[in-house]
Amino acid sequence: MVDLGQTLDYRNWLKSLYDERKAQDAFFSWRYLAGRIGVDASYLVRVAQGHRHLSEDALERLAAFAGLKGRDLEIFRALAAFN
Repeated sequence: MVDLGQTLDYRNWLKSLYDERKAQDAFFSWRYLAGRIGVDASYLVRVAQGHRHLSEDALERLAAFAGLKGRDLEIFRALAAFN
């Protein structure tokens, strides 16, 4: 997975999270991830494609889903604000 400290766009990290989880679990999909964080799957795909940004609520739920804590969580929030 892309290190949050090594990217300028949180969407690159989101895509790498998806790719890593998809490689581990065949059932993992954008629809599954969207359902877990409470957003529409097409919205989440558009975020990953760079056409939209995550809302603050969705951002926090995604961070919780991914288990981001401490420094990584702070970097994730800062990248989202930067983008």
